[in-house]
Amino acid sequence: NALRPRIRAMIESMADKVRSDQALSPAEISLLGVASAPLYKIMAVTNARNIRLAASEMDALAEVTAIDMLNAIVQRMLDQVAAGLGGNARNADAEHLERFARQLTDVRRRMAERESSVSQKVNRTYEIVERVVQIESTLQNEMSAGMAASLSFSRALSAQGVRP
Repeated sequence: NALRPRIRAMIESMADKVRSDQALSPAEISLLGVASAPLYKIMAVTNARNIRLAASEMDALAEVTAIDMLNAIVQRMLDQVAAGLGGNARNADAEHLERFARQLTDVRRRMAERESSVSQKVNRTYEIVERVVQIESTLQNEMSAGMAASLSFSRALSAQGVRP
């Protein structure tokens, strides 16, 4: 529960930075690498259309991203434990090793069950993505060639520190 509000705050910060054309922090960039949802694209498209995601959509993105992050951390830890198990086999008796291996298998099974139980939240995220894709398509169709060129020129000037 403590992770989701922090991730939501990071997603909101990324949205603000996209709106103001600022660079993302290293933590935000690393969050993009963990997330299964295309967070940056969602922020960029909604900004281009001058809309904001609803609170429920932000909550869904934050929750799915938090789950992605936790799964990545736990899987990494389980892999490290499993790798370390082989090296310690000489120092432990067979009964303890067998029990530990069963517990490790049980943890992996419960992780898989938990991951499948969030399928509704993932589906909600994909609904958000589909909505953003529709908006992006509409935006591309509405933008004239001259307007697109003007926007590109303005962004290029901004990237160089020049305010048009």
